[in-house]
Amino acid sequence: MSGDGRSGADMTLEEVYKTVDLSINHYREILDALERFDENLCKVDSERISLFAEELRQRQQQIAEIDTDVERGVCALNCKDATLEAVLERRTRIMARVREHNQLLSGKIRGMMSVISDELSQARTGKAAMSGYRGQDQGKGSILTSIF
Repeated sequence: MSGDGRSGADMTLEEVYKTVDLSINHYREILDALERFDENLCKVDSERISLFAEELRQRQQQIAEIDTDVERGVCALNCKDATLEAVLERRTRIMARVREHNQLLSGKIRGMMSVISDELSQARTGKAAMSGYRGQDQGKGSILTSIF
């Protein structure tokens, strides 16, 4: 693995299994984080979205290193092991779930940002329109002072 200085060619089948399991665990953690964030999406602000995006980028960097080790180990072993193939298939399925959930969540966030942008634009337009409005009693004081 990258962390211990071994190349994929030096990995045993057992080490490849461990690396694939590590990869699966990291993808599960990402999926769990995406699901938790999605559940609380209506309560988050733009700063929290930015922080979460950074967290995902860091997790992606970690998993990229692990996935490189998985690929090297699997290619170096070049064996037809049914158990390894099953574990790799499980990993592929969870990766697909992460991708799908990420795409759905990204769409929701873009929609929220669009609505917020539109609301801000309408608020600015309304404020500009109201600042140009002058009532008939302008300059005469309030209603109470104009009565007395």
